Amino acid sequence: MAVLGKISHTTTYRYSKPVTFGTHRAMFLPRRGASARLLSWSARTSIPSKIHWTTDPRSNTVTVMEFSEPGSELTFTFEVRGVYYGVKGIEAFPLESRAEEIPVQYTPDEWTDLSGYLRPHSEDSGREPGRLDQEFRRR
Repeated sequence: MAVLGKISHTTTYRYSKPVTFGTHRAMFLPRRGASARLLSWSARTSIPSKIHWTTDPRSNTVTVMEFSEPGSELTFTFEVRGVYYGVKGIEAFPLESRAEEIPVQYTPDEWTDLSGYLRPHSEDSGREPGRLDQEFRRR
């Protein structure tokens, strides 16, 4: 049985004084596949921006937002509508009890499999992610 659904997600960032925004990337859209079909999607920002979509090396759709003016508040709103057809035979893949607790305790083999998803997959203007994090925390 197909299920029609809509997801709406809004995130707001507030700053004590106006800041200049660099390019933002968001991964909001689900991967395309046989079990679901996207009918429509949109991204909006409270500050004027140029928005486009691209695909990363792992076939994820990435929303790229480039801002042209500073602001003291930035709101992102993402919406997606789609049809979910379910997965045949999902009962054949029961959820392990350890996966029901957060945080999930991964095995060493699972950490190896996940390692490719835990590192940045694109360059960030030659800057190290750790250094960017430190700069953000200082502000």
